[in-house]
Amino acid sequence: MIRRLCALAVLSLTAAAAWGYDNIKFLPNTNTLPALKPTAVAASEDRLYVLDEEQGKLGIYSEDGKPLAVVGSKGSGSEAFSSPKRLAVGPDGTVFVADTGNSRVQMLDPDGKFIGRFGTSGSGPGQLDSPEGVAVGQDGRVYVADTDNHRVQVFTREGVFLFGFGTKGSIPGTFNDPGAIHVDASDNLYVLDEGNDRIQKFDARTRFVKQYPLLGQDLALDAFGFLYMLEPKRGKVKEVNPEGSMLGEFGSVGAGPGQFKKPGGVAIASNGDVLVADTGNGRVSRIELATKTKTTLIPPNLAMKLFVAGPTSVYPYPAAALAASGDKVYAYLSKAGNFVALDVAGEERLRFGKKQGKGPKDPTVTKGTKGFAVREPFGIFVADTESDRMQVFTTTGGFASEFAVPTGMFGSGREGRLSEPTGVAVTEKGTIYVADTGNRRISVFSPEGAFLSAFSQIGPHELRKPVAVAFDEAGYLFVLDRELKKVFKCEPSGGYVAAWGEGGSGVEQFSDPVAMAFDGRTYLYVLDQGNPRVLVFDKDGSWVTNFFARGTDQKSLLEPVAVTVSGFRLVVADPAQNRILTFKLKPQMAPPSEVSTKAVAGLVTLEWAEVKDPWVDAFRVFRAVVSTGPYREIGAAPEGSTVYKDTTAAGPQTYFYRIGIQADTGDVGPRSRPVLVSVPASINRAAIEISTITLGNIFSARYKWYLKNPLGKATLVNNTTLPYQNVKLSFRLKDFMDFATDQVVENLGPRQKVELEFVATLNNRILEVTEDTPIQAEFKVTYFESGKAMAFSRNQPLRVYSRNAITWDDPKRIATFITTNDTPIKDFAAQVINKAPKGPAAAEYLNPSLKTAIHIWDALGAVGVRFQTSPNNPFEQMSEDPAFPVDYTQFPRETLKRKSGECDDLVTLVSSLFENKGVRTAVLDYPGHLAMMFDTGAVDPMEVGLPATSLIKYDGTLWIPLEATMVGSPFQEAARKAIYAYKDMVKQGKVAVTDPRTAWKTYEPATLPEDKTWTLDSIPVEDVSLRYDEAAHSYLKERYDYLVKKLKVRIKKDPKDIESINELGIVYFQHEKLDDADKMFAKAIELDPGNSGALNNLGNLAFIAGRYEEALANYQKAAEIDPGDAGLWLNLARTALNAGQKAKAREYGRKAIELDSSLEPMVQSLLK
Repeated sequence: MIRRLCALAVLSLTAAAAWGYDNIKFLPNTNTLPALKPTAVAASEDRLYVLDEEQGKLGIYSEDGKPLAVVGSKGSGSEAFSSPKRLAVGPDGTVFVADTGNSRVQMLDPDGKFIGRFGTSGSGPGQLDSPEGVAVGQDGRVYVADTDNHRVQVFTREGVFLFGFGTKGSIPGTFNDPGAIHVDASDNLYVLDEGNDRIQKFDARTRFVKQYPLLGQDLALDAFGFLYMLEPKRGKVKEVNPEGSMLGEFGSVGAGPGQFKKPGGVAIASNGDVLVADTGNGRVSRIELATKTKTTLIPPNLAMKLFVAGPTSVYPYPAAALAASGDKVYAYLSKAGNFVALDVAGEERLRFGKKQGKGPKDPTVTKGTKGFAVREPFGIFVADTESDRMQVFTTTGGFASEFAVPTGMFGSGREGRLSEPTGVAVTEKGTIYVADTGNRRISVFSPEGAFLSAFSQIGPHELRKPVAVAFDEAGYLFVLDRELKKVFKCEPSGGYVAAWGEGGSGVEQFSDPVAMAFDGRTYLYVLDQGNPRVLVFDKDGSWVTNFFARGTDQKSLLEPVAVTVSGFRLVVADPAQNRILTFKLKPQMAPPSEVSTKAVAGLVTLEWAEVKDPWVDAFRVFRAVVSTGPYREIGAAPEGSTVYKDTTAAGPQTYFYRIGIQADTGDVGPRSRPVLVSVPASINRAAIEISTITLGNIFSARYKWYLKNPLGKATLVNNTTLPYQNVKLSFRLKDFMDFATDQVVENLGPRQKVELEFVATLNNRILEVTEDTPIQAEFKVTYFESGKAMAFSRNQPLRVYSRNAITWDDPKRIATFITTNDTPIKDFAAQVINKAPKGPAAAEYLNPSLKTAIHIWDALGAVGVRFQTSPNNPFEQMSEDPAFPVDYTQFPRETLKRKSGECDDLVTLVSSLFENKGVRTAVLDYPGHLAMMFDTGAVDPMEVGLPATSLIKYDGTLWIPLEATMVGSPFQEAARKAIYAYKDMVKQGKVAVTDPRTAWKTYEPATLPEDKTWTLDSIPVEDVSLRYDEAAHSYLKERYDYLVKKLKVRIKKDPKDIESINELGIVYFQHEKLDDADKMFAKAIELDPGNSGALNNLGNLAFIAGRYEEALANYQKAAEIDPGDAGLWLNLARTALNAGQKAKAREYGRKAIELDSSLEPMVQSLLK
């Protein structure tokens, strides 16, 4: 920290200005050099950096305020700045300056030496336009506020472009002239969105979290998540807590202590002091704030990440294809027709091959290849693309053989022959897989070149332009199809396992994928030539990151054609720039999620679960005496072990331990959460201690689940040779538990250890948490020793996630968000049914569940509910990415209020409304997507009136699927899209069904507090009526066509099938085809004059036509045949009444009541 130069100037501020603080101290100022006007400031542990925007200079000061250097000048040179707006200091001390006028970021070492720059002027990926802000994460990633492009872009610390997000706009997730930018320890991002008068917060996946009102022109962020906004005109700094509440403000206009004159920037020192670039007074002011509200540091983001550094080498070769073996990179030089093998230093270790030979059929000549593979000891296998064959060279470059040579006019298309072969992969056993591009297939050969097999279809996909193949250590084959823009994972035989990719420019999309490589451990690297970059996926297709963008500098690509991995190096061929680039791969491994501990005097044993990842090299152990550090490395676990024993832990002392995983590249990832261990002294130690606590984070929405499931466990240890009775462990979460949870150990024996699980009885305040909040859990052990009460207390940090947080490790968790009985859901569902239109006359014959579903769907569309994906964190990415297991979903009431949501939000909303009206639902879980289905209650498609191909058989009944993201579109279109997607997922074996009624037994729906801030919209009746008419007509037509076709087939098969003839007549009748109905019923009677059903149906037709005498005659004949049918007598009563025969009507009515007393009210009403 910077030493203070004179006595403290302690000001006692008025209550109006300091209500949020316990104490404020205005410390001595650092007076800048007279020639500098400080407009922005940043600090490291021992340096202060001050920018002068107007002069384009950077002043550097020591920890005691002594000027050390002034660097830079106004201009566009390599060591100049043009209107630099802001700066940031990285974890390694590197200084990054937003060189706004030059549209770039300048990098300097701690002493001010210019060490590099990145960014060129433009609007393409990786290009910048007047960037005004820069921030650096704890992992070294550099975040740039690309102001005039209205976006944020992310780079490695060397300036390699990773990805960007945001467009111009005013909705959440878009920007209008973003300026200051900051990133916290959890990789949450805070962006001063100046043109929209707000500050936006994004989580580690760049997903919008919340926004704060803008209270100034600059922004700083401290380690606790508190924001400091600078208001230059009033000379004020305003403090805002993580929830967005303003806590206080300080400062005024002037030149005295605690006063500012046109201040230009605000920052946070390493010790938490607030720094203000006091431009008008030519100084940097330092303010020390003390407040009890700062209790918990923002925890680090512990997810695994992958970066690159470099380029580490630039080889001047225009390579058309690449391969790797060990630390050598092999390149094919198309102009010379040679292959070269380069070592790490770029020295040629081998050159072989030729483009011209003794004749046109010289087998040693390579006309041109787009892919080859090196596999020791088998050799070098070259796909001679232009000659439609394979060549084999020894590992020393000598020609060995050729195979798959075309013969005859159509030779290249036959099995065992090749057409335009490109990618090649060779297994450990020497089996050769070739991307046979021209034949649209994968061809397989033995190590000797004998044809084994071929396949052109992987699952439901026909290959169109396979260009690359790769193998992993488990034996799975990966195929890249350039035209389909997909990667396929399959068995060596071609059996389908998975597929991913699609066309586009999004983070996971391909423009023109031309090559692919596997690193031998975890990741696949796909080279996209159309959008020059490398996309990285894990072996299951989950996107990890991207590298590079189009450009001519050495951190960019122009027209790349090949990619490979050599050891720990990513290698890319960019022949348009006559070079091969190599970059060091830098994985940051996620640490163990849980660490258990045991402590005795002088020894602490740490143990964690095995981490199965090929990158893992060692487990490094760090220790501190306070949770915030500093942490010092004390050793590493023995090779192959997940146990570390610290023999240097002296007691009595409390220690904090963290574990970091070192990859075999030497890179160490983020450290695990601190684990507290109390080490007893060899004598006079506490009789009973809490040796370890294992505590998970809390998901607010699951508060009912925690009543039945333990939140964690604690281990009590009796350190004595005496037993203790009634030892009590109390556990409490302040603010979120009304009372502590107690557990009593009736007898804790000598030296005994007891592990206790504890549950959390959470109150309803937990559902008021709308943002992830760090808190402290309180543990207390009480017991009696010699009649004296003894107690030991200990706090453990944890996080309470927002009530919208969810993890997808167990799909049943979605049931918590299906809130059938939530008041807004009940009210909206009731309004739907009360205002439901009747629709066409025949709509009464539609399946009841289907009609209810359509009514609800139409109402949602009519009030404006629509699908809207998160621009930065779509569900399809979040749900499938294991590196970011926490996602956020809306409750149905929130989706109804906002009138928009992602697929998971819409599925829970629609499901909640359906369930509220008694329509059973289930969630269809696909990779990266959720859909739903509802139960018709029928077991036969004819009961539903839809073909079996439109239905899903589940749990003994037939269900209709629904694509919830199509809300607002016609219901029938959403159902058609859903059944198509379901069948496709079934083929792939990727359908999981979650039944809410089963899932609720484990994950009960949340009971949300009342929200009086909004009221439901009134459903527009006319709009709903039009929508329902369209859907009903569509389903009635489908019902009619299906049933008529089905019944006609039966009748054709058996012309005397009276039951089917009658059913067909009924269908005609229901759909107002009365003449056709009459013919069917007449035919039934012709075949069976005693068929009471047909006679009754004929009577119905006559009654509708007003031919009451004819109707009476048919009903009477039917009643004579089946006198026990009360319905027939009721029909007779109704018809006699209409025919003017009241006495007969009373007689028939009495007969109906005698047979069925429940008909009496109907008969009485009829005869009034």
